[in-house]
Amino acid sequence: MLDRIQSSDWDCLDCDTQYLTHAIHRYSGKFIPQIARQAIEILTEPGDKVLDPYCGSGTTLLECALLSRHSIGIDLSPLAVMISRVKTTPVGHAILEDLLERQMNALDPLLQRSQPSLFTNSHDNLGLMSEKVIGDWRWTDPWYVKWFFDSPRFELIAIHQVVMSEPDPLCRDVLLVAFSDILRSSSRAHGGYPNVMFDKRKSESSPVTARYLARLAEIIRSIDTLDGAFDKEYQPEVLLGDAQSIPMSDATVDAVITHPPYVGSIPYAEYGVLSLVWLGYDPRELDRILTGGKRQTKDVVDRFRNGFDRMISESHRVLKPNKMMFMLLGNPTVKGQVIDLTEMAIAIATGIGFSVYAVQVRRGKNRRANLMGHESLLFLRK
Repeated sequence: MLDRIQSSDWDCLDCDTQYLTHAIHRYSGKFIPQIARQAIEILTEPGDKVLDPYCGSGTTLLECALLSRHSIGIDLSPLAVMISRVKTTPVGHAILEDLLERQMNALDPLLQRSQPSLFTNSHDNLGLMSEKVIGDWRWTDPWYVKWFFDSPRFELIAIHQVVMSEPDPLCRDVLLVAFSDILRSSSRAHGGYPNVMFDKRKSESSPVTARYLARLAEIIRSIDTLDGAFDKEYQPEVLLGDAQSIPMSDATVDAVITHPPYVGSIPYAEYGVLSLVWLGYDPRELDRILTGGKRQTKDVVDRFRNGFDRMISESHRVLKPNKMMFMLLGNPTVKGQVIDLTEMAIAIATGIGFSVYAVQVRRGKNRRANLMGHESLLFLRK
């Protein structure tokens, strides 16, 4: 096993990281699929069970399914859980094609609008849609007015109303993933920063409906590639929950494979604020409970360490004896201080009862956190 760890290509310089459904939604701090895949292949056998306590957008889970491993992913973000479920669930070609056609038909009045005016007194489909939009509380809500110009806001409300009328929960989530993924480009957020910053100079975006339908078509094509890609037996389980309290029995997992958050360097609630609000969640409440959330507070590093400690402790509890935990770790800078997460993880893990099996360093440029200089691959044995 040690030879495979040391000889594997962890830099993944020329790897395609967007195959199948890996690119269905923007998500900061993604795990590179090839790193997750190699860790899964080294640490487990087909039929084993893998846990990712910080599953994010579901990279580890999809790779587990493709490699015939059972997997469970946990995340506190409802946006992450939704993306992960859509990313890892085959739907069926006929269902997806019907879904796209129904969306196109329902939104055709917006596409056929021949006038820039948002409002119409007609009694056709566009007139009825207009009445529903201007009667929606979001049309005059200060937050929505601030972040979205009138025309995009009109279209987004109309699209969201159509999306939420979809009766099938999984199909509705597919639509919501497409809707969520166009929100940033439809908003008044600055395009040059990962965090959502208001741009006073930004001009109104191009018509939203066509972009939504185009993005939905792309996502549907990627989901279509999951058909036959893995056996239904290995469909991942995705849970909305806390890594500090894993809902699993002791010694039931064959490996823990995860990419922990980088303290306050990637503020997930802030980055996802537009999507979270449209989905009906409070980003501030989510930020309060995330490991490393509330990044502006003085005690952010201490709170991160406490949450990180509990996650590693819970991972040790659910791991079977002699089995392994893998983490990809970077060294974020918080309030001008470089935080050595590998050193922190080793101190916590060895105090709990893990032994350090191997530490590898990757310096490749093909990484999601490329401002950190390098990342460490930490292998721990229970």
